[in-house]
Amino acid sequence: MAKTIKADAVKWFVLKFGTKSKTLYASKFYIPEKSWTRRSAWWFEIPRVAIETPKSPEFHLLCQVAPDAKDFHCLKIPVAFLKETLPTLCIRDNGKVSLFLSAESGEMFVDQKGIGKVRFGGFLTT
Repeated sequence: MAKTIKADAVKWFVLKFGTKSKTLYASKFYIPEKSWTRRSAWWFEIPRVAIETPKSPEFHLLCQVAPDAKDFHCLKIPVAFLKETLPTLCIRDNGKVSLFLSAESGEMFVDQKGIGKVRFGGFLTT
């Protein structure tokens, strides 16, 4: 069974922000050899229904800073922003919104999968 980083991400989030998130999604850092774009990236799949009927006013996307790292970049994305940009994002046949965010300098946190090339970098929290 493939190892996921969700447990590390949840632990990091609680230590960093002192709370849990109902809407936390985590992605490992994909090196170019493991990425469909052949460039460094993070991949998220969010059920469309979670955006349309949210449990929280925002989503937390945790991006592993490097392969095997226990630290993360945190993007705090307002639900309103996701709803607004939904037509330009990739929605798979399984009803999930598929985000493939670039980890490359110059286009960090820019979605590579949807038609809108939506920029998520402005939602980076510290």
